Amino acid sequence: MPVGANAWFPMVPVDYVSAAVVALSHTGHNRTFHLFNPVAISFAEMIERLRESGHVLDEVSWDEFVATVRADRDNALFPVIDIFRSYMTAGEALYMRMDVSATEAALAGTGIACPEIDADLFRTYAGFFTEAGYFPAPVSAG
Repeated sequence: MPVGANAWFPMVPVDYVSAAVVALSHTGHNRTFHLFNPVAISFAEMIERLRESGHVLDEVSWDEFVATVRADRDNALFPVIDIFRSYMTAGEALYMRMDVSATEAALAGTGIACPEIDADLFRTYAGFFTEAGYFPAPVSAG
């Protein structure tokens, strides 16, 4: 992990998205609805939660991180590393909020609401990615 990486993300659970799409498709409204989590999570918080779960995430300088990515043309970040670095070091400055009031109003009374990505939900996602092989197994459980 590069030192100082701390962008903000509006993680939106797929269970919420699928339930909202189905419910909104039955409202009869012919309008645009935004499916967006109004409670963002920072990259630093995600890293901390992964570490608490036993994942080893060493910190390296940005120069070292960029050099590692540029040394591997198959790395998904290779073509966008400069943009990635700019975004990841901007903190909350580049985070774009979305007005979800129309969506929340249309979903009122359905029991469908976008959940905050709390520690338990994040642990569920990290567990899935670990079991699927996208994340290495944790060294120890925190």
